[in-house]
Amino acid sequence: MQRRIILIFISVMILGSFLFSAETILGEKIQVEKVTQVSEIVEKPGDFIDKIVRVEGYIVDGCMHEGAWISIGGDKDFQQLTIWHKEGQIIFPLDHKGKYAIAEGAVYPVQLTEEQAVNWLKHLAAIHTQEINLEKAKGGMTLYRLSPIGVVIKDSK
Repeated sequence: MQRRIILIFISVMILGSFLFSAETILGEKIQVEKVTQVSEIVEKPGDFIDKIVRVEGYIVDGCMHEGAWISIGGDKDFQQLTIWHKEGQIIFPLDHKGKYAIAEGAVYPVQLTEEQAVNWLKHLAAIHTQEINLEKAKGGMTLYRLSPIGVVIKDSK
């Protein structure tokens, strides 16, 4: 009987360490050492297309319905980079906002027609309950995202 209690206690401790872990690892292990600043990608996205980079930052936004994407804040005010796996193989936890993310992956462009851009802006407005400026959608738009190979989400830096 005492062995059973000890075994249950050990099992609960091991399970608890996973449940209350301060770190979530998604995808593969991060291997790139050099951190590329979000501002570098936002300001010159063409320089990074299809290149594997490592970015870090606090999660400022994300999909609250399916965990499809997150956005991390940049090193400059009002800049952010969306991390969205092209094939949907990485699903982000829904309690992500405010946590710190380290992501490694390739930057890729997403070309939106004017209609798609309007729908995207409306989607963002709906999830953030804010007004939108549809002028941004005129003629279509290009979004730049990072398709992650691996992501680590931590409670803090």
